[in-house]
Amino acid sequence: MSKKYIFFDDILIGIFSYFKKGKNQFIHDGEDFHTFFYEQRENYPVLLGDKAFRTRMFPRSQELDQAYNNLMHSGLLYSWGIDFNPHEFSPKCRKYFNERIKPELTEKEIEGILKLSEEFQKRFMK
Repeated sequence: MSKKYIFFDDILIGIFSYFKKGKNQFIHDGEDFHTFFYEQRENYPVLLGDKAFRTRMFPRSQELDQAYNNLMHSGLLYSWGIDFNPHEFSPKCRKYFNERIKPELTEKEIEGILKLSEEFQKRFMK
């Protein structure tokens, strides 16, 4: 049996779904955003261990960029202002995660997303 692949879209939606209620904004900096996920690969190998990053000037994942763009184009994530900050995600992320993504994950994967969300919030929350 082959290992199930967890897409970055699902990880991001999971991270957003575990923000405290009423908190749905964060500051986005592309370099720091990619670096965060690159650095967390060791701590969360079940979720991030198979994610590819190019490490030239800074770590960058094409899959992470695509996932982020998918969320922006779907309306689950948006930004405003001159520097496109803050970024805000839709409260629909929580419902979508609970109904569509979470049932497909193991307890270990769910726990990993919860802890990764806590780390993400510490680093990027507005």
